[in-house]
Amino acid sequence: LWAALAAVREAKLAGAELPVTLLSPEPWLVMRPRLYERDPATLREDLRPLLQAAGIRFVAGNAEDAVAEGAGGRLRYRDGAGVAAELPFDRLVVATGIRMTLPPVPGLAERGFDVDSHDAALKLDAHLAGLAATAGPPDRDGFVVIGGGFTGIEMALELRDRIAAHAGDAVAEAAAIHLVERSAVVGPELGANPRPVILQALAAARVQL
Repeated sequence: LWAALAAVREAKLAGAELPVTLLSPEPWLVMRPRLYERDPATLREDLRPLLQAAGIRFVAGNAEDAVAEGAGGRLRYRDGAGVAAELPFDRLVVATGIRMTLPPVPGLAERGFDVDSHDAALKLDAHLAGLAATAGPPDRDGFVVIGGGFTGIEMALELRDRIAAHAGDAVAEAAAIHLVERSAVVGPELGANPRPVILQALAAARVQL
């Protein structure tokens, strides 16, 4: 998104016309760092009004390969229906972002959840909502968050409130929340300075390390 907007801006500053196309599977900007929060359905914005206002063409599809031709080339992609198509380009910017790879822990793919994508965050939210519809004692539920980095800490601290929003305060208060980190300390990449505050917050939220 930033590359496309910057290209339009620079062209205008130079007094030039520059057709810009943004290819992406979906026209959404996902607030990815915030997907640990409640109401993940609200954490994405439709890019099409912004792109239209900036004069940027949006094409829905998945890039497959690029073929060089002279000073530019052709980008081969498949649209949402899986139909092969091409886009000519003079300059190509590859900005595909990142995607989490699950560690090879047996059962994790079948029973685990993540907040790496909007769909994954919705899946977790649906699971938490299902707790409210399942009969059982209030203390039946244990939750394990794997990884004590930024997202893991945020998820562990937010989880009890998210459980309460779906299943009520009794289930949330009785839930056991564990944060698993392979390093000797929580938030190892965050440094030592904020660690006392992080540990205090985790203790106040009754998160077991």
